Amino acid sequence: MNANALNARPQKRRRKQRSVFPAINTLAMILLMFITLYPVLNTVAISFNDGTDAVRGGIGLWPRMFSMKSYETIFSDEIIYNAFMITIARTVIQTLINVVLTSMLAYALSRREYVLRKFITTAFVLTMYVNAGLIPNYLLIQRTLGLSKSFWVYIIPTMLSCFNMQARGFTIQNPFRRVYHIRDGLDAHMTLLVGDREALLFDTGYGLANLLQAVRAITSLPLSVVLSHGHYDHVLGSRWFPTVYLSEEEMDNYGSAMGNGQRERVLARADERGFRLTPAETEAYSAFSAPKPQPLPRRTFDLGGLHVRVWPMPGHTRGSTALYVEELRLLLPGDNLNPVVWLFFDDRMPLAQYAATMRTVLYLPFAHALCPHDDRPVKRAEAEAFVDGLTPATFRKARPVRIPPYLEQDTRECSPARGFKLIFNAQDVATD
Repeated sequence: MNANALNARPQKRRRKQRSVFPAINTLAMILLMFITLYPVLNTVAISFNDGTDAVRGGIGLWPRMFSMKSYETIFSDEIIYNAFMITIARTVIQTLINVVLTSMLAYALSRREYVLRKFITTAFVLTMYVNAGLIPNYLLIQRTLGLSKSFWVYIIPTMLSCFNMQARGFTIQNPFRRVYHIRDGLDAHMTLLVGDREALLFDTGYGLANLLQAVRAITSLPLSVVLSHGHYDHVLGSRWFPTVYLSEEEMDNYGSAMGNGQRERVLARADERGFRLTPAETEAYSAFSAPKPQPLPRRTFDLGGLHVRVWPMPGHTRGSTALYVEELRLLLPGDNLNPVVWLFFDDRMPLAQYAATMRTVLYLPFAHALCPHDDRPVKRAEAEAFVDGLTPATFRKARPVRIPPYLEQDTRECSPARGFKLIFNAQDVATD
């Protein structure tokens, strides 16, 4: 039995599980909805029933003796109108203050140069997991702040929200000025460059969560989206954007990456990793229509204060593209440089040509590189050590390794430099 047949069984099993779950989930939600709504509807029915008759009990979802007396009594009391005004004022004022202060704090904590960033972030994150409790909060409001009989008891304790500073499904880092390294729930990284006039996003990840929303939490500038290559862990997030740019050599890869098989694989991995989607989100992910990529112009993007040069970098795939940020001396190499580089797919470049590509990129005067599968910046000296280790002697010392789910591939693993691994197709050694 071949590998495709073996892989087909788990996929069929997952599809069957996904078809059973919505039915069970729908029935459970209907039951929960009834349990939740019945007390509310019963209360409404009692409110429209004659008060004296209601004391007898036995009222279900419809009043037994219809009467508006209860509502006449309530609305004849002026205190109800005062309560309405407090509710409206609380909603408007609390929302405005919370949005303004939370946004200001979130921006300050996103700045790498802010010296208290780590301390304040840690202090706020602790409040998400540790709560003082009811009695200490009461004492704080009653005795310390003296707000127990004040309208501001609704406003001051909720002026800031740590939860609202979190972009759902993403971890956002600010390793350099104007640079945001965004990690999604399955550990793919996207890099956002923010200039004075425009912004540029490099890669879009798996696309499970709303990446556009996360980007807009950082900047509202006009945005260009550039894809390093066409593999699914870099392009599925394109669903959130109207236009993306991609090398013409990668158009076929992009089309394959958008297939239902790849989406099912991502959803299965999300389940394994505990990244839970609602049934509606799962359905939307399975059915979305991706934008058709525009050919990537081989030019420099002028973002205003940042010039981003497009640098063809064939290796991991034949049409892979890197970006170089001139003012920051920052290289975005795509999957050509990672703690673990994969060089065994059919669309790869041969080992010798990959090594030549990596030597060529050293002509760029970059000081650091940001990789799509690593949080930390790579220093130039580390990249140089990696390139120096791309030799025939290193390749010949590689040992066999199996990479799920690509078990049919004859792959080898070597370590060109400390902290790096290269996994390649064994055929390339004999060819090169």
